Amino acid sequence: MQELSIEKIKKQFDILGDVERNPIIAEYIPPKLQGRMITFRNDVIQNNFGRSLKAQKYFNYCNQYIAFFKSKSYQFLFKDYSIGRIIIEFDDDNKLVSYNMYWNPCPFNKAFIEELEEMDFDIAEYIDNLEPKEKLELDYLSLRTPLRFDFSSDYSGRNIEYHPLFHMHFQDSETRSHTDTFFSVYRYFLFILENCYPDIYGEKQYEEYVEQIRKLDKETKMWLKIKRDERITGEKIHTMISI
Repeated sequence: MQELSIEKIKKQFDILGDVERNPIIAEYIPPKLQGRMITFRNDVIQNNFGRSLKAQKYFNYCNQYIAFFKSKSYQFLFKDYSIGRIIIEFDDDNKLVSYNMYWNPCPFNKAFIEELEEMDFDIAEYIDNLEPKEKLELDYLSLRTPLRFDFSSDYSGRNIEYHPLFHMHFQDSETRSHTDTFFSVYRYFLFILENCYPDIYGEKQYEEYVEQIRKLDKETKMWLKIKRDERITGEKIHTMISI
């Protein structure tokens, strides 16, 4: 029996989730499989007004990061306590119909994390115990934008001219830039490694590992079938990011 695309993609998660080999992953939570969808634990805490903090309007809010972290609503926990959340969906014809690949940076800077570690603080426990209205010193925080890569083969919302078929959100939930190709899980990882962890990406000891993942990404493009919308989408978005 031929292996389904969703089964092949699940294996990509497991390869990248190998904490012993992956230079930037600290923890891996295997994804949930729901029918033809790969997803994550999604019972995210709500804010004080009863609205879920997973809502798109909270895209660049520290509270969203903390809600995802406390709920363990992710598959990848990076070594700097940033998190990776990925949803991928296929149709009955084994074609990719949508994905949402998200990197949510930890709002605490490296110096603060190192300070806590030197005092033998459990960083995860520290974040888990943060209160919604807790005030934090500015010296603790680092300004980094979340990144989200989206694809939807049949977008049905408003303003389709502002929704490229493949696009990236950063800086604000309404910011969209074309990406010139689709993302596999490998491509997501390579982008995050190169652009968010350049100090690690440039280390010679990881060159062979990075090239292996790059090769696996190229192989994915050979078998992954994508369902494409015949409509013209995103014609009013002119920024193109070449991946």
